[in-house]
Amino acid sequence: MAGEIPVDRYLASRERWVELDPGLAVRVRRPAEARIPALLQRGDIEAYAACVVGWRGFTGAMLLGAALASDTPAPFDPELWREVALDHVEWCNKIAEAVVQDCTAFLQARDDARKN
Repeated sequence: MAGEIPVDRYLASRERWVELDPGLAVRVRRPAEARIPALLQRGDIEAYAACVVGWRGFTGAMLLGAALASDTPAPFDPELWREVALDHVEWCNKIAEAVVQDCTAFLQARDDARKN
């Protein structure tokens, strides 16, 4: 039906890429408004890592070493991502910062719209 907005397009409107290291980035999705308070209150690394919904630049060789895997792009897997993220705290900090920024901007825009 014309004019319908598929859910994947709606979710994509809450996403952005965050560079972790040169050539490595993750797609971060701002949580829905109803989930923001719990995320910000809980604020643990795993909660922020769960906001990642994709990656680019990750290869089997990068994740496992060249002796164990090829240099082909690795498909995104949320469970694998969480394990990789927990081994890279500096990446988690970048993700947490991005998610907090996105949540803050969303809540501010919502409050500003209500005032008008």
